[in-house]
Amino acid sequence: MGKFQGIEDHLSFYRHKKYPNFQIVIDWDKELVKNFHEEWINDGLYPDKTNNASYCVRLEANAMLLDKELFVSLDGHRYFVPVPKVLSVKNDEREFYYDTRQIQLANIVGVYHFGNKTIYDFAKECKKPILIKE
Repeated sequence: MGKFQGIEDHLSFYRHKKYPNFQIVIDWDKELVKNFHEEWINDGLYPDKTNNASYCVRLEANAMLLDKELFVSLDGHRYFVPVPKVLSVKNDEREFYYDTRQIQLANIVGVYHFGNKTIYDFAKECKKPILIKE
């Protein structure tokens, strides 16, 4: 997948090189939740909490929606990562995980501000570590 710049600045497109009718689309004008916050977010590492927001990352074929995944922009858009899924609830505390598809999407559209970080590094640094289920 490669990033493709379209006509509209508020849209980001990632298109498959061999099959360009498959694409991933992010509409930056469509925030789902402003000031997004969950207990896994490490406030010490991502201090700019007032600019957190969640967005839908859409998987499309021939401009038809196939599926979507919830991502969150953290720390003034220095990070863009999937919102983890809830694995279980123990003693009123939730445990979180990333599945294979979330990891694959994060490898394409994810943003990690400091160094050559990956979704794996991000998952370890969270306030509540996020499990990886591949």
